[in-house]
Amino acid sequence: MSPRHEPIYVHPSTTGAPHAPPQNDRVPTPLGNIPPQPPPPTQTRIPTPPNNTSRNTRANITIGSLNLNGRHSILLGHSPISKWTSIHAAVKSARLGILAVQETHLNGEHVDEIHKLFGKRLLVINSPDPERPTASAGVAFILNREITSTTHVKVQEIIPGRAILLSTTWHNSDRFSILNVYAPNDYAQHPAFWQRISDFWIAHHLPNPDFMVGDFNVVEDAIDRSPPHQDPIHATAALRDLRMSLSLVDAWRADHENERSYTFCSNLTRFSRIDRIYANPTHLSHLSEWSITSSAIPSDHRLTTVRFCPTNAPHIGPGRWTWPLGLLHDANLLNKIITLGMTLEQCLEEQKTHRDPHQNPQALWQQFKRHITNTAKAHTKITFAKINKWITQLQHDLEQTRNRSDMDISEQTRSHAAFLESELNHLHKKRF
Repeated sequence: MSPRHEPIYVHPSTTGAPHAPPQNDRVPTPLGNIPPQPPPPTQTRIPTPPNNTSRNTRANITIGSLNLNGRHSILLGHSPISKWTSIHAAVKSARLGILAVQETHLNGEHVDEIHKLFGKRLLVINSPDPERPTASAGVAFILNREITSTTHVKVQEIIPGRAILLSTTWHNSDRFSILNVYAPNDYAQHPAFWQRISDFWIAHHLPNPDFMVGDFNVVEDAIDRSPPHQDPIHATAALRDLRMSLSLVDAWRADHENERSYTFCSNLTRFSRIDRIYANPTHLSHLSEWSITSSAIPSDHRLTTVRFCPTNAPHIGPGRWTWPLGLLHDANLLNKIITLGMTLEQCLEEQKTHRDPHQNPQALWQQFKRHITNTAKAHTKITFAKINKWITQLQHDLEQTRNRSDMDISEQTRSHAAFLESELNHLHKKRF
């Protein structure tokens, strides 16, 4: 076992030098090389209690997990990190606080480039495969700087490129931790893999994690495959022993006992839920809004998300409306904005010769901003209404198809489910 070192404390303003750990904190093993971070955003919004609302809302964080299946897609261009444009947009639109990703295929240079492009919003903590960092494995955490504080983040590398542990706080609430795992494809390697994580936990006297997420490449129950079948007992038993020792349960299955939903579909129309989120049983009542769905990120896996509301999290407001990125180049909307702008320009010219105390330039500018906001909102409803209706209908049809009684025995039914998934992927990318 390698000697223990001082942990690395990630902060938006860090220059790459590790900070001294707090006196009363358990000292974890460091991740290794974390790149220097760009300066924090110039404005930081502090959560405040909601005003004039009868609903008792609490701060919460959306946690997600996705196998990226590599860092680039030829459909998005020839950049070696072409997928990260869609990852950046997906994190922003879904307001993901922490996204755990697998099969990142990133090295240090790639991570530096990502931070140059998207460092204002994203903090990427990557653990590459030690032998083939750009072609195999790799796990990472993506933190949304806009809604997640990176001040108290600690990271530990358990198995390079395969298992990484993140510990943080949410709005200064109690610390919680997430274990991100990418298990081997070979069932024969599973016992040693899960045992290695267990040995690390014992050797370093770590507390049980609050969540374990990732691509496990194995299922514990036959219902999580279609056609259903049991995975090799030596692989499932090793995983079960680890999660029981860490006091974790399959949180989605606890809320959906008999429901079927899958995160991966092979070319042979065989479905499986190999991407999962395990949680400590004490958190089950604080988990809501489960989602297993396609996203704008090109991948052969589906995105799994859940909203977590810590017990003592503070109150926050609803946030502010932002312009949909998909409409930035919408010709019809831009023409409407240009017309409003020309009207404003004409009014401002009139103010030079006849200044009205009730229609001064400041008031006219405020009215213009309000008008273009309302125009964009109305245009968004009309533009996205049809595609959102299609997505909702396809999602409903897909859920019904996956839960049909002949799903396990009919190749035609499974092919139909695969077709619906491909159509959903297409619509998500089209909306993006």
